[in-house]
Amino acid sequence: MNIEPDQLIIEQKQKLLAQHRRNFDYLEQQAAYYGFNVPLELHNARTAEQDKVASLERDLAALGVSAQPQPNWQALVIDPDTSWRKIIVEKVSQLGGVVIEGQTVPAAEQAGTLANCAVAIVGVTPQTENDPAIREWIKAVVKLSHNLPLILLASWADRDTPIALRQALRENKINVTPTTIFKENFDVYWFSRVVNQILTTERITGFG
Repeated sequence: MNIEPDQLIIEQKQKLLAQHRRNFDYLEQQAAYYGFNVPLELHNARTAEQDKVASLERDLAALGVSAQPQPNWQALVIDPDTSWRKIIVEKVSQLGGVVIEGQTVPAAEQAGTLANCAVAIVGVTPQTENDPAIREWIKAVVKLSHNLPLILLASWADRDTPIALRQALRENKINVTPTTIFKENFDVYWFSRVVNQILTTERITGFG
C-alpha cells in the first residue's frame, strides 16, 4: 500500500513530537525537585525541548493536523477567584490533565463528577475562625477528601484554615494529608512536583 508523502511527513512529525513531549515531561519533573534553584544546564535543556515541541506543533497545525495530546487524568479545581482558577487550569493542562472547575465544593449529589478525577485543588478564601461559613466549608472539604487527594491554595491571611482542616480530617479519621500551597509565593515547579507525586501514587493504587 502506497502512503502519500504528506502522510509520511505527518507520521514522522507526530513521532518526533511524542518523543520531545516525553523528554520535556521528564525534564519538567526533574526541575520540580529543585524548586527555585534549577541548574542552568537543566533549565536550558528544558527550554530547548519546549521549543522543539512548539515548533513541531506549529508544523502539524500547518499540515491541518491537531497536535494537542489527549488528557490522561482529571483534576477538580475549586476556587471562587476566577483568576486563580485560570492559572491552575493552565498549569494542569501543561501537565497533561483536564479540569472540572467550579466556585464551590460539589454537593454530595454531585459526587459522580469526581469518579475520574485524580486530585482536588481547592482555593481557601479568607474567613474568620468563628464564621459559620468556614465550618461548612471544612465539612464539605472533609467529605471531598474521602474521594480525592487534596491540594489547598491558601493566602497568608487565611493560613489558619488549612490547619483547622487538617484537624478536622484527623478527627474524622480520614487518612489524607492535604498539601498547602500559598498563593503569594506560588511556584510552578513546586506545583508540578506535588501534582506528579499525587499522580504517581494514584496510578499505583488506581484512580477514584
